[in-house]
Amino acid sequence: CGMIKVWDYEEKKYLFSRVFEKGLGVQSLTYNPEGALLGAGFTEGTVYILDAMSLENQIPEPFKYSRTSVTHISFS
Repeated sequence: CGMIKVWDYEEKKYLFSRVFEKGLGVQSLTYNPEGALLGAGFTEGTVYILDAMSLENQIPEPFKYSRTSVTHISFS
């Protein structure tokens, strides 16, 4: 549905969420090793790099390298 929700898993408490534009379906997610960034791959082939605590874009435009779903994502 294009929504990412962040939860405190220890407290089992919802913290915040972000709804992306219509037509964007979240396919894959990963945090960077420090936990400060969240990479989000979408069904139409874009990759967003987000701040892990606010879910705001870290770069102005998403990466678009594929015409199909981004099924795996990782940081190096």
